[in-house]
This record gives sequence, structure tokens and C-alpha cells, in this order.
Amino acid sequence: MQRAAVILALATGAAALRPLQCRTNSLAQRREFLGAAAGAAAAAATLLPQAAHATGKATQKTLFLRYEKRIAGLGSYFDELEAAISNADWAAVATACEADTSKKGKIGPVYSGLTAMELWANTYSDRKQSVKTQRMLAEAEIVEKTREYVAGVAGKGPGECLEAEGGFFGIGAKPAPKPSDRELSSAALGAVKQARGAFNRFVALNNEALPLDINGLVAIAE
Repeated sequence: MQRAAVILALATGAAALRPLQCRTNSLAQRREFLGAAAGAAAAAATLLPQAAHATGKATQKTLFLRYEKRIAGLGSYFDELEAAISNADWAAVATACEADTSKKGKIGPVYSGLTAMELWANTYSDRKQSVKTQRMLAEAEIVEKTREYVAGVAGKGPGECLEAEGGFFGIGAKPAPKPSDRELSSAALGAVKQARGAFNRFVALNNEALPLDINGLVAIAE
């Protein structure tokens, strides 16, 4: 219940902070990107002699080498993200949270690490999604909601993506006053703290009953 409340709060905050015209990626784009990435990884794994014709859990060792660095990189990147937020460097924060999966789009380090978390979580399933995969994906979802929320804060930093207020049926409405950098930083840092907790729970779930040929993931400071 507590985890669901965190997701709801972040999702609601993201919607309030970032109007539709400021959102850079849709759910459809996201699913398409993840599906393509998973397919490419599986195809690459089957090219290796020891993983020929292998699917699901059987390709885990190969896929771990593909995703572990990105997952660990996200864990260590939280420090840099928090520094940018504390300094109100909204351009850097926006870049970190980019998730434009179109052909010429850009993907920031947060989204790169997040998608690696999701793709890796799915390696604990074969034809049917396992409970372990479901629990790991639930934690990854909190990281995604945090990314969306923080991206919304970054949009407000320079005075953009501010929802219109007042007017009559939208006519004559004016952008809401820009919050102070202190207010925005406080909100974003609180969200990143939630992501840190979710990341560590993801790590703990991963390290339970870990296959002998796969190293455990490393938790980060909260």
C-alpha cells in the first residue's frame, strides 16, 4: 500500500508539473522502445555459442553483462543528479531525464539505467511473468515516476511548462507564477530520495536466490 501511494503521489505530481505539450515520450513509445531493446538483446544472446537457442532465464549471464553497468551507473548517477538539482541547473536536470525514443531523440542517463532495470527484471521470467519479475518491475516503476516528476520540475525551472491559470474557459488565462528554485529543488530532491529507496529494493530483490553464475547488484546510500 505504501509503495502504491508513492507511485500515485509521483504520478500526480508529474502530471501537475508537466503539461501535455512538455512531455517528451508517450507510453506507446516507451513500450515500443523496451520491446525492441529486449528483442535485440535476446537476438544477440543467441549468437553466442554457449547461449544458442536459449531464451528467458537461460540467457541471464549474457544479459547481465549487458545491463549491469547501466543499472550500476544509474545508482551512482543519483549523486550527480542531486547536485544538479541543488544547484538549480535545470538544463542539466532536463538532459539527465530525457527519454525521447524517436530515431533522432536523446536518452538521458536516468532513462538508460531505468530501462536496463526493467529489461533485466524480465530475465527472471520465461513464458509467464514470475513474481520476482513483477516485484522488481514495481520498484522500477517508482524510478520511472520519479524521472517524470523531476523532468517536470526541470521544465518549470526556467519558467516553461507552467500551467495556465484564470481566464474564462481558458480565454485570457496566464501562466502560473514560477516557483522559486528553492521550492523546486526541495520537491525534486524528495522525489529522488524515493527513487533511491526503490533502487535499493530492486537490488535486494535481485540478490535473493541469485543464480551462482551471476554477481549481485550493489545497493547505494539513501
